[in-house]
Amino acid sequence: MSDEIKVPPGYWASEVGVIPKEWEVKELGEICQTASGTTPPRSMRSRYYSNGTVHWVKTLDLNNSIISCTTELVTNYALQETGLRAYPIGTVLVAMYGGFNQIGRTGLLEIPAAVNQAITAIIANDAVLCPRYLIALLNFRVESWKNVASSSRKDPNITRKDVSNFLLPLPPLPEQKAIASALRDVDDCLDAQSALVAKKRDLKTAALGELLTPKRRLPRFSGEWEEKTLGDILEQVKGGGTPSRSIAKFWNGSIPWVTVKDFATFNPYSAQETITEEGLRFSASNLIPAGILIISTRMAVGKAMIYQVPVSINQDLKALFLRPNYDSRFLFYWFAWKIVELDLLASGSTVKGISLGELKGFDIKLPPTITEQKAIAEVLSDMDAEIAALEAERDKTRQLKSAMMDELLSGRTRLL
Repeated sequence: MSDEIKVPPGYWASEVGVIPKEWEVKELGEICQTASGTTPPRSMRSRYYSNGTVHWVKTLDLNNSIISCTTELVTNYALQETGLRAYPIGTVLVAMYGGFNQIGRTGLLEIPAAVNQAITAIIANDAVLCPRYLIALLNFRVESWKNVASSSRKDPNITRKDVSNFLLPLPPLPEQKAIASALRDVDDCLDAQSALVAKKRDLKTAALGELLTPKRRLPRFSGEWEEKTLGDILEQVKGGGTPSRSIAKFWNGSIPWVTVKDFATFNPYSAQETITEEGLRFSASNLIPAGILIISTRMAVGKAMIYQVPVSINQDLKALFLRPNYDSRFLFYWFAWKIVELDLLASGSTVKGISLGELKGFDIKLPPTITEQKAIAEVLSDMDAEIAALEAERDKTRQLKSAMMDELLSGRTRLL
């Protein structure tokens, strides 16, 4: 079987893959100027930072998109005395330091700005290279920096020379601009979707503060809310444990085993790890039925979840079984509203936690009937469902953008 790359008519096999015959391949340094910056001495804050008017970009300011402001400003004295320079609008920035999570992060200046020593500034020749095309390509090929950084350095960094040597497929300028424009349209759509998600989240936060207090009653409900402690409404509390890691037959069974880390990637039907019936039987873990509220009392204190399948839990979690006439979903949203206050109760020198006694002593106000509790939970659940649907639409748009980048930046789909 031949290993030769199949090249369709009208294309050629370049160093960066099969691309249209009208496209060239250039090193960035051939068609752009590259430069860097510095960090003015912090010891001279009054001269170099206080009342500064010049934007100064650090790695954490890079957002893989437009940069219209920075977290810090420097003074004109800093430009005059430390070797900093303000780069023009349209300059593309690339992070060189910070490990694999930061290397290759980009930004496109929409304002004149200086940069620190961890960033390479790329000043493109507008007659040859469209900055928006360049940043799209750099974002698309961000993984390529890993090979450059890891091949020769223990602490992964790239250099300004690495950036200058970056190979890019170079369509004619009109096609670059067409590609950049198409991708910008998708970015605008993503920005609008993200703004809508943020707005809906703000509305939900406001709703938590109103519906979980007597401030705003749903239609048809009346009567005084009850003042209780959490201990008053709990029928039972179950903790958990960890089966011995040294006994293989306790692990990789059919029972989801939930820890705090599962709350960050919550799936109501599964956990990141599973245990066997033996692992459950010969450990302090407990099997918690579906629909029971589970709360973290260590690390992410106050974080609560409800699983739709039976799960086992570890020692950092507690399962709260409520007395009749109290609704778990209402309490789930109450914990989401009160999580900051619960976290303030937590203590510990290395890992923060809250005792069961402290948890039970926490004050809570509740509607007088479970019917009203359920109605409030339903309103908030509907808001969650709307947010989830909007996030799913945004995810689809992100997938569309990724597919478009693959097609347009390789030349498989042509716009001109």
